[in-house]
Amino acid sequence: MSSQKPVYMIHKHHATHLHYDLRLEIDGVLKSWALKELPLKPSDGVEAIQVVDHSLKYGHFEGVIPPFHYGAGPVMIWDHGIFLNFTTDHTKKLISAKEAEKRGYILFELQAHKLNGSYLLVRITKKKQWILVKLPDKHVIKGRKPASWNKSVKSGKTLEEIFDEKSAITYEKWLSTGANIRYRKKK
Repeated sequence: MSSQKPVYMIHKHHATHLHYDLRLEIDGVLKSWALKELPLKPSDGVEAIQVVDHSLKYGHFEGVIPPFHYGAGPVMIWDHGIFLNFTTDHTKKLISAKEAEKRGYILFELQAHKLNGSYLLVRITKKKQWILVKLPDKHVIKGRKPASWNKSVKSGKTLEEIFDEKSAITYEKWLSTGANIRYRKKK
């Protein structure tokens, strides 16, 4: 997943509740924030709770996290692309995304399948609470969202289809295991 330009992605995830996980490649890992919704217009400011870092290879994951594991539930790759850091210090000098995250202020641009344009992440407490804001530009989402917004950019499946497919595979394995046990008992 590593590239010359840092990757960006959003996982749509139904764990204890439906949410989106924003992931930005910073310093060799996917820095992650959980969002209840996505900011689509400049007037939107969405709470973003910073969660644990994920490995770059986790960016490929789409499927169902098993019960009793952290984040159990279906996960889809809702969007992916690259992100460009434009954060500057008080002298207008560009600073690294790592330094920007440390300072609690990341100005960036997304170039992706669904979300594009300029965004700002700002930490609002000393803990993990941030706000994600869409900045005014030509990529403001207006009107109805396309039907493709309910589908994965990786598989073209909805979250429900990903969950149902995994459940069907698990059920088939359970049936197969049960049949093998019955067959052994008869012998």
